[in-house]
Amino acid sequence: MWVLVLTDPEGRVREISFEGESLSFGRSASADVTVDDPRSSRMHLRFNRTGRNLTVTDLGAANGVYVQGQRIQGEATLAVGDQLQFGGCRVRVATPVSTYAPGMSQTSMPVLGASGEPLEVQSWKLQIKEYGISLRLDRAAVLGRSISADIVVDHPSVSRRHLSFTPTPDGLRLDDVGGTNGSYVHGRLIAGSSIVNSPCEVVCGEVAIVLKPIRGRLGHVLERFDAIPKTSLLRHGAAALLAVTGFILLLASPSVTAESSYSRRQAELEGHLTKANELVRSKAWSDALPSVDRVLQVDPLNKEADALRALIGRETSAQTQFEGAIEARDTGDYDKAVNAFDAVAPGTRYYNQAQSERVKAQGRLLAQYRDRAEQACRESKWKVCQQEACNHLAYEYNRQMVRVLAQAEAALKRRGRSFNRCPAERKEPEDLSGDRRRLREALALRHPDARMLQAAEQYAMGDLSEAKSRLKTVLTDERRRSLQGAAASLRRQIQKVDQHLKAIKDVDRKKDLAAALQEWQRLSVIDHEIVGKRVESKVRRDARGVVAGFLNRRATTFSDQGRWADALEDLVLIIGLEPGNLAARQSLTKLISKTDNPKVKKLAQQALQGKSGVKDSKASDASQ
Repeated sequence: MWVLVLTDPEGRVREISFEGESLSFGRSASADVTVDDPRSSRMHLRFNRTGRNLTVTDLGAANGVYVQGQRIQGEATLAVGDQLQFGGCRVRVATPVSTYAPGMSQTSMPVLGASGEPLEVQSWKLQIKEYGISLRLDRAAVLGRSISADIVVDHPSVSRRHLSFTPTPDGLRLDDVGGTNGSYVHGRLIAGSSIVNSPCEVVCGEVAIVLKPIRGRLGHVLERFDAIPKTSLLRHGAAALLAVTGFILLLASPSVTAESSYSRRQAELEGHLTKANELVRSKAWSDALPSVDRVLQVDPLNKEADALRALIGRETSAQTQFEGAIEARDTGDYDKAVNAFDAVAPGTRYYNQAQSERVKAQGRLLAQYRDRAEQACRESKWKVCQQEACNHLAYEYNRQMVRVLAQAEAALKRRGRSFNRCPAERKEPEDLSGDRRRLREALALRHPDARMLQAAEQYAMGDLSEAKSRLKTVLTDERRRSLQGAAASLRRQIQKVDQHLKAIKDVDRKKDLAAALQEWQRLSVIDHEIVGKRVESKVRRDARGVVAGFLNRRATTFSDQGRWADALEDLVLIIGLEPGNLAARQSLTKLISKTDNPKVKKLAQQALQGKSGVKDSKASDASQ
């Protein structure tokens, strides 16, 4: 059985057990695993299991499938630890888990000794190769994800307190102390307690742990001589015997400088930790790592060093993702840049900057899709036009792209040419402010937790201060620690929307339409992330009304001055923003005969017929 760890765009994590032959992912309800992600296709990808091999297939998704940062073509073979990305979702391939044998009791396990007789074992060697952990167990210790655990393993499949190890005369006792994903020894589930007294592998969640007994009181000393060739011992028996004896006597004799040696060691460790913390504060992650590793070599159970190492790992990964996104953006690969910015983990120092850059990159990506679609349509390259329009709609609803898409598909049907249906929804967002029940149901798909849902609902109703206040209570509630990352992310998004809204409301004073349209575009991107594409929030509606009001007042001024073409262009923009604006339509009908500019007349007629694309093109020009 394979385990797939899915992280959605909101940061929610799901573990999916894969036992069948295939498993499909997508936005459609017919997919085996449905994801609430507007950038995912309805049927995006499929995992296939053949024997012990696992592969992934791209089902023709507009935004593709990325394995280890590289977009795949068709099918790719996966290995344990591989990271996949599709749309705003991430999937990590976890270790395949063996189930316990049928008929085997899950509540008790036999002693795993070779002879069946308990062996005197004073200590055990524990190794976790993936994390570079190697230590000696001579007392009880708890393994978990929390920094309060004795052995800290920062892995999402490991619970805060997962498994305890207790050396006993009969062997090493393993106790499940709250591991959500279970612990397995020799493929059998540990439910309660189990005793082992021979080398074995224990799997906690997805983390493999190797346990080896160190037998006898001097076992930890003698094991160091295992690597000495036997011929060398025979040839130099006396010398070897004297060396071993002397070494043992040295260890057995009390040290008169033990206290001072301990003090020196502690002072050395404190120095390394101080240096590491200073380097971490200055974001010198690679420079801090040697100091942390030095501490863990001397004191493997040092909680502060373990926490620092986990922090360095997260920040290093976030830095790599962010720098890769910047490089992709600078080379014009905005699709890759958007996905890479999305991959930067919440809570890291690069997250806020990544979100800001992502909005800009997405704006440029949408402009690319729109320009390529319109150019292809003008050149009668209908298949290219259809694909680029689909790519645009996968990110954002746009009336002009819906019309371009319909035109391209109609042309392809007339010519009898096949094409992949666009997975994007072609529906305009709904105003659900008058129907709280439907609004709550729509938002619950993105915010399943009750408190997060309440905050999102307050936002959609236009009460930004109440939404931020509710999220603040989550951030200060220790019982809600698992939600604090998502709550902090949502609160930052709402704060950004508030900033964009204030900038839009300042358009009358600044008289800068281009800046207002740019702020409108940025607000729309974040708004879609909070409420989805099918919900029209009051915040977005108010922002649109401010821009439309400014345009209406300017159009009136232009009309009074006899500048008919300028007035018509502003009225066309209003109808692009608010297709149901009756006053703008009436004014447009009255003024359309007063200009001799054929281009403006054509745009005005298209607007009245519901075919205006001026809003989108101008908004795009403003965003460049």
